[in-house]
Amino acid sequence: MSVAITRNPMTNLRPFTRSVWHGLLNPTGYLKHDVWMAMDRSRLVTAILLVAVVVLLGQVFWQQRRIQQLQFSMEFQQRQFEQQSAKLATDMLRNRRSDVLQAAQWLHGYYASDEGLRRADGLWRADQKQPDFEALGAWIFDVYLTARVEGKTEEEARQMIKDAIQGSDEWRRVHQAK
Repeated sequence: MSVAITRNPMTNLRPFTRSVWHGLLNPTGYLKHDVWMAMDRSRLVTAILLVAVVVLLGQVFWQQRRIQQLQFSMEFQQRQFEQQSAKLATDMLRNRRSDVLQAAQWLHGYYASDEGLRRADGLWRADQKQPDFEALGAWIFDVYLTARVEGKTEEEARQMIKDAIQGSDEWRRVHQAK
């Protein structure tokens, strides 16, 4: 068996061997091929990264919108809560005028009593020529009405005022001299 020899030795070789010989005889061909493959890979990676960035930006935008919606919802709920609590407080305090007047008269008597602060004029401040507005605000509005709105009886609310007054510096000062 004789093999025909031609000018190009690559024609008689198998395809795999032919590509190896082609690479050995033409090394720049492999370099060009590798460069193109690397460029194709970099384009693919760039495209994948671009898609990932777009998806992440979409998520950031969606999250920002959701946060804004939640903030608006919280603000709305806060306004509703304040309106409802104001309405409830108004309803609870409606028709309490006589209750407040009786409590203020009782407090006036308690301030004048031996058990209280022993002020001869009760809630009247002769040195200032006016009622003791601080006492009215603190004991009637802060303590008494709060206790009544919470459901305590008139006696329980008055006892809370007594306990608070007896814990004050003025009460201790008046009752130490005894």
